[in-house]
Amino acid sequence: MNESIGARLLAAKQRITDAQADYDAVLAEWLEQAPSRSEGAVKSEVDGYAITTTYSITRNVDQAALSAAWDALPEGIRNVFPVKHSVDLKELRHWQNNNPDEYARHIAPVVTAKPSKPAVKVEPIEQAAKAA
Repeated sequence: MNESIGARLLAAKQRITDAQADYDAVLAEWLEQAPSRSEGAVKSEVDGYAITTTYSITRNVDQAALSAAWDALPEGIRNVFPVKHSVDLKELRHWQNNNPDEYARHIAPVVTAKPSKPAVKVEPIEQAAKAA
Protein backbone atom coordinates (compact mmCIF):
# COMPACT_ATOMS: atom_id res chain seq x y z
CA MET A 1 0.00 0.00 0.00
CA ASN A 2 1.65 3.23 -1.16
CA GLU A 3 -0.74 5.65 0.54
CA SER A 4 0.78 7.47 3.52
CA ILE A 5 -0.34 6.77 7.07
CA GLY A 6 -1.63 10.35 7.38
CA ALA A 7 -3.83 10.01 4.30
CA ARG A 8 -5.08 6.60 5.49
CA LEU A 9 -5.95 8.01 8.94
CA LEU A 10 -7.89 10.87 7.36
CA ALA A 11 -9.72 8.53 4.98
CA ALA A 12 -10.62 6.17 7.83
CA LYS A 13 -11.88 9.06 9.94
CA GLN A 14 -14.03 10.26 7.03
CA ARG A 15 -15.54 6.77 6.69
CA ILE A 16 -16.41 6.88 10.40
CA THR A 17 -18.00 10.32 9.98
CA ASP A 18 -20.00 9.13 6.98
CA ALA A 19 -21.11 5.97 8.79
CA GLN A 20 -22.14 8.02 11.85
CA ALA A 21 -24.17 10.39 9.67
CA ASP A 22 -25.90 7.41 8.00
CA TYR A 23 -26.61 5.83 11.41
CA ASP A 24 -27.96 9.13 12.79
CA ALA A 25 -30.34 9.48 9.80
CA VAL A 26 -31.68 5.91 10.18
CA LEU A 27 -31.99 6.40 13.95
CA ALA A 28 -33.99 9.60 13.45
CA GLU A 29 -36.26 7.73 11.02
CA TRP A 30 -36.80 5.00 13.63
CA LEU A 31 -37.47 7.47 16.46
CA GLU A 32 -40.19 9.15 14.36
CA GLN A 33 -42.15 5.89 14.31
CA ALA A 34 -41.04 4.20 17.53
CA PRO A 35 -43.43 4.00 20.46
CA SER A 36 -42.32 6.53 23.05
CA ARG A 37 -42.47 7.12 26.78
CA SER A 38 -40.80 9.54 29.16
CA GLU A 39 -38.49 6.96 30.78
CA GLY A 40 -37.80 3.27 30.45
CA ALA A 41 -37.51 0.75 27.64
CA VAL A 42 -39.99 -0.09 24.91
CA LYS A 43 -39.56 -3.32 22.93
CA SER A 44 -40.79 -3.45 19.35
CA GLU A 45 -40.75 -6.13 16.65
CA VAL A 46 -40.23 -4.68 13.20
CA ASP A 47 -39.46 -6.58 9.98
CA GLY A 48 -38.13 -9.59 11.89
CA TYR A 49 -35.97 -7.52 14.27
CA ALA A 50 -36.45 -6.92 17.96
CA ILE A 51 -35.69 -3.25 18.64
CA THR A 52 -35.46 -1.98 22.19
CA THR A 53 -35.69 1.79 22.53
CA THR A 54 -34.64 3.14 25.91
CA TYR A 55 -35.71 6.60 26.99
CA SER A 56 -34.14 8.50 29.86
CA ILE A 57 -34.15 11.90 31.47
CA THR A 58 -30.94 13.73 32.30
CA ARG A 59 -31.13 15.33 35.71
CA ASN A 60 -28.63 17.94 36.89
CA VAL A 61 -28.25 19.57 40.29
CA ASP A 62 -28.24 23.33 40.66
CA GLN A 63 -25.16 23.40 42.90
CA ALA A 64 -25.75 26.94 44.19
CA ALA A 65 -29.37 26.22 45.10
CA LEU A 66 -28.44 22.92 46.79
CA SER A 67 -25.65 24.55 48.79
CA ALA A 68 -28.03 27.28 49.95
CA ALA A 69 -30.67 24.75 51.01
CA TRP A 70 -28.35 22.02 52.37
CA ASP A 71 -28.53 22.83 56.09
CA ALA A 72 -32.35 22.89 55.99
CA LEU A 73 -32.66 19.50 54.23
CA PRO A 74 -33.65 16.49 56.33
CA GLU A 75 -30.97 13.77 56.50
CA GLY A 76 -32.98 11.32 54.37
CA ILE A 77 -33.37 13.87 51.59
CA ARG A 78 -29.64 14.59 51.65
CA ASN A 79 -29.13 10.96 50.55
CA VAL A 80 -30.55 11.96 47.15
CA PHE A 81 -27.34 13.95 46.63
CA PRO A 82 -24.34 11.69 47.37
CA VAL A 83 -20.95 13.31 47.52
CA LYS A 84 -18.76 12.05 44.67
CA HIS A 85 -15.07 12.76 44.92
CA SER A 86 -12.98 13.42 41.84
CA VAL A 87 -9.45 14.56 41.07
CA ASP A 88 -8.55 18.21 40.56
CA LEU A 89 -5.57 17.63 38.26
CA LYS A 90 -4.10 21.09 38.80
CA GLU A 91 -4.10 20.59 42.58
CA LEU A 92 -2.78 17.03 42.28
CA ARG A 93 0.15 18.20 40.15
CA HIS A 94 0.84 21.07 42.55
CA TRP A 95 1.18 18.66 45.48
CA GLN A 96 3.09 16.13 43.39
CA ASN A 97 5.63 18.74 42.25
CA ASN A 98 5.86 20.98 45.33
CA ASN A 99 5.21 18.66 48.26
CA PRO A 100 6.19 15.17 47.09
CA ASP A 101 6.31 13.74 50.64
CA GLU A 102 2.77 14.89 51.42
CA TYR A 103 1.65 13.70 47.98
CA ALA A 104 3.14 10.26 48.59
CA ARG A 105 1.64 10.01 52.09
CA HIS A 106 -1.89 11.29 51.48
CA ILE A 107 -2.74 11.47 47.79
CA ALA A 108 -0.94 8.65 45.97
CA PRO A 109 -2.48 5.88 48.11
CA VAL A 110 -6.04 6.89 47.18
CA VAL A 111 -5.62 7.74 43.49
CA THR A 112 -5.43 5.10 40.77
CA ALA A 113 -3.92 6.22 37.48
CA LYS A 114 -3.90 4.39 34.16
CA PRO A 115 -3.09 5.58 30.66
CA SER A 116 -6.03 6.62 28.50
CA LYS A 117 -6.41 6.11 24.78
CA PRO A 118 -4.12 8.54 22.91
CA ALA A 119 -5.78 11.28 20.90
CA VAL A 120 -4.49 11.66 17.35
CA LYS A 121 -5.19 14.68 15.13
CA VAL A 122 -4.26 14.48 11.47
CA GLU A 123 -4.34 17.33 8.99
CA PRO A 124 -2.48 17.98 5.77
CA ILE A 125 0.54 20.21 6.31
CA GLU A 126 -0.70 22.94 3.99
CA GLN A 127 -3.94 23.13 6.03
CA ALA A 128 -1.97 23.17 9.30
CA ALA A 129 0.13 26.10 8.03
CA LYS A 130 -3.02 28.10 7.24
CA ALA A 131 -4.42 27.46 10.73
CA ALA A 132 -1.23 28.75 12.41
